[in-house]
Amino acid sequence: MVEISPYRSNAVLSPVCQRVFVPTPRVVTSNEPQSSGMEALLRGSLAADENGCIYARTATDPVILVWPQGYSVKGDSESFEILNASKAVVARSGCP
Repeated sequence: MVEISPYRSNAVLSPVCQRVFVPTPRVVTSNEPQSSGMEALLRGSLAADENGCIYARTATDPVILVWPQGYSVKGDSESFEILNASKAVVARSGCP
């Protein structure tokens, strides 16, 4: 496979069939059934890396976020929404 520049897209181009594949986004979730954990202010926007892992893009370093148990992601790694356990949208990609 040939990777397209990660600065423009997370898509990967397969030279065999010439189709663009966008990784499925994934979130890290807690094993604990609690609705809240450590809380702090983090400024940044949500993005997905080349493997589809959701992270917060900040002014300094990327931060992997751990979401509460039952949270999931809908969409692709270019445009996605984070859903809580009740399937309500709690965050969107690119939004600060």
